[in-house]
Amino acid sequence: MDQYKLKDLIDTTKEEIEKEVVENLLPAVVQEAGNFLFDKGVGMLACEIVGSVVPVANNVRLSFKQHRLERNVSETLKLIQSKQNELENRVNELLENNPTFITQITEALLDNIVDEIQEKLVEYNVNGYINLLKLEHTNIDLGLMFFKTMSQLNDLDIRILKVYSNQETYGESIVSICNELNLEHNQIQFIKEKLE
Repeated sequence: MDQYKLKDLIDTTKEEIEKEVVENLLPAVVQEAGNFLFDKGVGMLACEIVGSVVPVANNVRLSFKQHRLERNVSETLKLIQSKQNELENRVNELLENNPTFITQITEALLDNIVDEIQEKLVEYNVNGYINLLKLEHTNIDLGLMFFKTMSQLNDLDIRILKVYSNQETYGESIVSICNELNLEHNQIQFIKEKLE
């Protein structure tokens, strides 16, 4: 398949995104991710992600929020680029047959990552997004439920959930998490009750 640089794809979609606006509002993203190579379908998805955060970036007044936005969008694009081989055909199919799903699920992803403080949560959200795109039978309600749930969790919640669900946690246990983070049993109990 032909591959395109993100900057080139942005140039070809100027009706939706003005290149100058993107370069001024998201300079780190353009500098860092602009040379990423994408297949056409996944590249269009990446352009939609960048274009969707431009209005948000325009409203960002504080530089630390701008940097967080840029970091999160860059991380999102890196993760999508790393999975593009497995996504390309599915994204093209969705763009043709169910573009509303892609738009809505992308907006839900962006709602979660735009102001996300914990970098690990960006990764969890993007992985969920990718898995939702790969589903044969898409359902926006289930997708929105996933993102709503993710918006209520933090990295510690997910680590504790993994331990309680008996997933492989690379040797993590409640005791090791408590020791690492200097937590007391009642704090873990509070997290467990929240998860229940």
